[in-house]
Amino acid sequence: MSRLSVPAAPPRSARPWRVWRRVHGLIALAAGLWLGLLGATGAIVGLREPLLSALNPVDARRGAGPALPPSAILRAARARYPDAAVVQLEWHRGQRWRVYARRSSGAWAMTLVDPRSGDASGEPRGERLVEACLVLHRGLFLGKYGAACAGWSSVLLLMLAGSGGYLRWRASRGRIRRMPWPRWRLSGRARWTELHGACGSALLPAYLLIAVTGLWLAFASVRGVAAHAGIAAAAGGRPVHARPAAANPADLDRLWRSLRGGVRGLREAHLLPFVQAGAVSATYLDRHSPHERAFDRVVMDVPSGRLHWQPFAGLAAAKRRAAAIYPLHAGSYFGRAGSWVFALAALCLPLFLISGVATWLWRRRAGGRASDRPATSVTIAPGERRDEPPDRSPSRTCG
Repeated sequence: MSRLSVPAAPPRSARPWRVWRRVHGLIALAAGLWLGLLGATGAIVGLREPLLSALNPVDARRGAGPALPPSAILRAARARYPDAAVVQLEWHRGQRWRVYARRSSGAWAMTLVDPRSGDASGEPRGERLVEACLVLHRGLFLGKYGAACAGWSSVLLLMLAGSGGYLRWRASRGRIRRMPWPRWRLSGRARWTELHGACGSALLPAYLLIAVTGLWLAFASVRGVAAHAGIAAAAGGRPVHARPAAANPADLDRLWRSLRGGVRGLREAHLLPFVQAGAVSATYLDRHSPHERAFDRVVMDVPSGRLHWQPFAGLAAAKRRAAAIYPLHAGSYFGRAGSWVFALAALCLPLFLISGVATWLWRRRAGGRASDRPATSVTIAPGERRDEPPDRSPSRTCG
């Protein structure tokens, strides 16, 4: 009787998918909490408008009569903050006016003004939370070094999404359509692993887009390159302007009447209460605007009252692409549903960390129990093909 032994198989760690699984696990363990924090704060910042609208509803019983002109809104804001210079009046359809002012000390102030009664109620509820989340999400309160850290977190998220997508693609045997669909017949640890991979695959396009655009935004801020995003800050926060001569309130009213009468489907407008080169200006969005940063602009010459319309479509292609970076990052480029989907993807990052660590611990526990079992040898007879599936018996002999 002859006995031939099978040559030793290649090390399990040398298989590519095991390498990628280890890379995926190491990134998750090393930066999971950090990415989860950025995801939670990013979801709050991305849902800023729905959050502020829900926390600061308009009371229809409080004000009656026609809507007040911008001059009345300006007077109410100046009465609320007499020591501050108003730099922007922000109007949203169906909401109260948001007036931004800057104090002599350099601190920012913001107040809501009822569009009919003219009551200034101060800073909206939830604004400080959104601002804190914005600072934390952008730079972790570390200045330009924090912005660089946020940029590298985009690199880690890109690697995490890419390695996880590869592992899920391999588990689905190369069938992309099967990747987001879990196999419910599994049980125990296998079911949790399946749900982890299926949910990650369903949100994979959102993670890739968030990572790529976040990389551009973070490192562009380090280099001092700002995207063309209208007059507001990069995430819809406080505007930054110089302090030229204040405009006549009557000129703002004329500009507002022209804007309301000349634009159909107006849904957002930003009025600047100062004069630049003998003109007052405003930026706005209408129902045809492709995204939240596609601001059209209107400039009114103060002496003659002539209007100059500057549509967003007339900008250079590079500026239009740069303006779309943040809406792509937040998901608002795809409408309200896109904002909610991207916010859900960001909020799921901590859940992926918890489920991933749990499955990793289960796998290590199972591997430890398997290492305690006695080793077995596998032999084959002469002339038998080595690529045949091995028998489940401990050994095979031939005589």
